[in-house]
Amino acid sequence: MKSRSLHAQEELAAGFNCAASVLAPFAEECGMSLSQARRVAGAFGGGMGRSGSGPCGAASGGLMALGLIFGKTKPEDNDARDRCYAEGKDFLEAFQKRCQGLSCCELLGHDVSDPDQYLLAKTSGAFAQRCPKFLEVAVELVEARLPKLPQAVTIADQSRGNVTEG
Repeated sequence: MKSRSLHAQEELAAGFNCAASVLAPFAEECGMSLSQARRVAGAFGGGMGRSGSGPCGAASGGLMALGLIFGKTKPEDNDARDRCYAEGKDFLEAFQKRCQGLSCCELLGHDVSDPDQYLLAKTSGAFAQRCPKFLEVAVELVEARLPKLPQAVTIADQSRGNVTEG
């Protein structure tokens, strides 16, 4: 089985945005198809909708993965909501510390919402040089928060306590 980090890098190299590239390696284990993960994360690249001002797509993809793993599925399950928020907050703090920033523009040094700056970021190699590292960090940070899983048990089932230990 290939590593999640390698899977994320392959998604990016194939042309998917950073958010989709980080979410993809976790999707099927969490009950979401690869194509669904790519679509749901499709507008989260470039600092959300290529606005540049939002969080890095890799961070957004990591938050989506954490939501699939720890998110609330029942209206009364406020413990799941609180844990998901706590995991997300810790993830963002660690991502910002390790990457020395959080917004796409801040991390790339270019305002990707401006067509000229976007082209400059692309031609200067900013995406190719920096984004793979952000993906690697995001995947590592999500993996560090994963529950320990027995084989053939989805991450989502394990984190929600839907599996009894045998």
